[in-house]
Amino acid sequence: MKVIMDMLEAGRWAQSAGNSQPWKFIVLRSAEVRKALADAIPTGRFISSAPLGIAVTINPKASSHPIEDGAAATQKILLEAHSLGLGACWIGAYGRLNEKKPKKILDILEEETLLSIIAISHPIEVGNSQSRVEVQAMQWGT
Repeated sequence: MKVIMDMLEAGRWAQSAGNSQPWKFIVLRSAEVRKALADAIPTGRFISSAPLGIAVTINPKASSHPIEDGAAATQKILLEAHSLGLGACWIGAYGRLNEKKPKKILDILEEETLLSIIAISHPIEVGNSQSRVEVQAMQWGT
């Protein structure tokens, strides 16, 4: 429970436009709920095999930049999961699917939007980081 609370606390402290905090977090403990979400979200099938998930919703009317705000909260949760030795994967849900099914499964209010789902587990193995563009290859200055 402490690990879950640590991740939620990290998300709670994300920056948001005007400190609006337009997000809600839904902890996905039920295997049946994760399976139903996997069936409803084509890009997130692996949520059914994760022992835990966190859904992030936003209220578009509560902020001038709700998507960015919710994305910042999602990223904070991902970073906290990593710092706790967990594996976590961001499943994008915003604007990519018919959200009626996931909203019904999660009992999300009409005025809210499902932004992301985070699949969380203990990693099977620690792999090598994927390659990244070198900092020197990025534009510096103007």
